[in-house]
Amino acid sequence: MWVGRSQGLFYPDRAKFIGFVSNFRSRAAMSRLAAAFRANSEFPLETAATFQSVPGVSWSDHRSFWSHGYRAMMVTDMAFYRYRHYHMPSDTPDKLAYPELTRVTPACLRLSPNSRVKASANGAAAVDRL
Repeated sequence: MWVGRSQGLFYPDRAKFIGFVSNFRSRAAMSRLAAAFRANSEFPLETAATFQSVPGVSWSDHRSFWSHGYRAMMVTDMAFYRYRHYHMPSDTPDKLAYPELTRVTPACLRLSPNSRVKASANGAAAVDRL
């Protein structure tokens, strides 16, 4: 859901960071994952543990885990606040930020305790086995 230009007062108009967002119950787990992400990437990361009622905090797949008592978080670039093509037919592959995606993906894959991810010199990930 694209909210509009007024959100530019709070959020950037480009994906200059990745965000880890959780509810309060999941805060400790999110903090551990954020530390692991930062140990594996220099990509800017912002974190927030907050109320589920804050617009955008529970707008993704992690909400179903919360509703069943599991700890979970959302990894996001806040596109739903700044990107007019978000979840629209015009949201096509040519609009993705591939360089940023290439920098973030290996660090996210390393968050798994079973990860066998190796990063190449250009930041691309190679997965031996998950």
